[in-house]
Amino acid sequence: MMKKIINYKYITIVLIILSLFVSFIWELTFSNYHYYRYDFKGEEQINNLNYQNEDNNLIVFIKTDKKYIHELNFKVNEPNLENKNYEIYYQDDNNNFIKLSDNVLYSKYDGIVAMPIHKETREIKLVFKECSNLKLDNVLITNNFEINYLKVLIVFVSIYLVLDLIKIILSDKKPKLYLYYFKVALLIGISFAILTPLFYSYDENQHLIRSYNNSYGNFILSNNDMQKWPSKLVNLIGDRYNFIIPSTYTTYKNSMPYLTELGKSEEVSVKISSTAGPYLFVAYLASGLGMFMGRIFNLPFGLTFYLGRILNVILYASIVSLAIKLCKKTSKLIFAFGLIPPILFQSGSYSADVFTNAFCLLSFGLTFHYIENSKKIGIKELFVLLLVYCFTYLSKIAYFPITLLIWLIPKEKFKTNSLCSKILISLSGIIMFGIGTIYASKFGIVQYHLPGVDVKLQFLNILRNPFSYLYVIINTFQTSLIPLISASLGQLAYCGVLGDIEIGLMIIGLIIVTLSTDLKLKIKDKFIIFLYVVASVGASLSALYLSFNPVGALTVDGFQGRYLFPVLMAFFMLFNSSKCQLKVKEENVMKIVASIFILINIHAILLILNNFYI
Repeated sequence: MMKKIINYKYITIVLIILSLFVSFIWELTFSNYHYYRYDFKGEEQINNLNYQNEDNNLIVFIKTDKKYIHELNFKVNEPNLENKNYEIYYQDDNNNFIKLSDNVLYSKYDGIVAMPIHKETREIKLVFKECSNLKLDNVLITNNFEINYLKVLIVFVSIYLVLDLIKIILSDKKPKLYLYYFKVALLIGISFAILTPLFYSYDENQHLIRSYNNSYGNFILSNNDMQKWPSKLVNLIGDRYNFIIPSTYTTYKNSMPYLTELGKSEEVSVKISSTAGPYLFVAYLASGLGMFMGRIFNLPFGLTFYLGRILNVILYASIVSLAIKLCKKTSKLIFAFGLIPPILFQSGSYSADVFTNAFCLLSFGLTFHYIENSKKIGIKELFVLLLVYCFTYLSKIAYFPITLLIWLIPKEKFKTNSLCSKILISLSGIIMFGIGTIYASKFGIVQYHLPGVDVKLQFLNILRNPFSYLYVIINTFQTSLIPLISASLGQLAYCGVLGDIEIGLMIIGLIIVTLSTDLKLKIKDKFIIFLYVVASVGASLSALYLSFNPVGALTVDGFQGRYLFPVLMAFFMLFNSSKCQLKVKEENVMKIVASIFILINIHAILLILNNFYI
């Protein structure tokens, strides 16, 4: 009976309808349990507030008369204040104040500040740090019935992915891996794209500037370029810690009309430089197209912003799916590494890393496709391979050693002289690295002043003391290797961090898929892959050391876990061995890996949902 259900022709449509139905029922019942359970319903305005000053901190006591409070809403009377840190407490049954959370009051935004309480309490205490004159207006305590459509979406995605995973585990029919990856990456990536608050991915406001200029056909951004921008949007773009950061679904709903208003403001021609200026425009083609489509169809800026992100997700999922389709022996490796949550999280942003990460995986996929394919490599195939390699490092030139992968292809696979072909492809990487460096230097590799930083002096210092610089690199990894690996697997930019259990499970999954993959790498092949890893990481470290660290610094500060993404799979491949293989059935490997990474990604999107929208 179960087999009949699983193999039913329209089972996918049934699962989608069932997931939608359950997600709405969940929202109407369990998510609004607080509304049905407690006597206090609706909202009540609090007029008598108790203000106290203590050590230059403002303390505000709000009497609630033992009511269940789902949210606390208020406005501030001074919208031009700098951002203020504050803490929120509730009073328990023993009259002790228990801390609920820390937050920042983005007081430039003149909408409602809403904070989740989710407690039955007699009194709420707010502590505003280093602030004495602030006054709160229109203070409301609420317990409203609400349909949170973001929660409906995420619950739907979560339920559908779990049901679909169960179907695959129980079914005898194996789905095509590349199509299954595309579906999973699309659903999770779009969830990340919609949930991540504005600019809460790495340097997203700077990458947005490049995408916006791309949408106007301004592909080579110069600091002197004049570009039309909605006048009120300029301030938002320039504020790294922007003020449209939701703390509940209420603040999210209130901020969207405000964002639309900013986008509709009168256009002015202004100069807006970007720290992403040194990156080539190719990394912003998809997101720029999204913004172009938003303008053409006259969409509100909020929708246009999300459209740019979603097109990046589609680009990433398409390229990695192609990489999986191209090769057999490394397809499960690419499947697993393509589902690492921080990488999928990045795909739902404006970051240039989206392009780099996707084409890095495609570089491996295409290289192993040529190794496995019986067809010989001619001029056309070499050009395609070179193009894919180039796209990997056009936006992040430090990864130019990806061209070393051509040395993995046996000489008998080439129509032309294999040695010349390999040398030419490898040299092209070095040449493009040089061109990219010259291009980047036109914008000033260091876009803002940093104390003690001097690129020329740092470069001369490395040339004069190469062994001292080697010590700097060793010292950097000695002090921060574990945090870097943890960040590469668990850091969702400014939206949250996955726990040690999730990171441990991912490492286990990656080890399983690595040791069960029949790659048959020779010592020579592993040496080439090792060179790629060392050269890429070394180039990234050197770029940061030159441009963002004081002359003679003992460690390379600023190197982040996400910079390891393009070398992660290569690093794990070094441990693959025919003498040390897991004897696991091919279909079981896929089920184990898919289960680990899909469930952890579901946890990641629920984490962001809980942090900002509940």
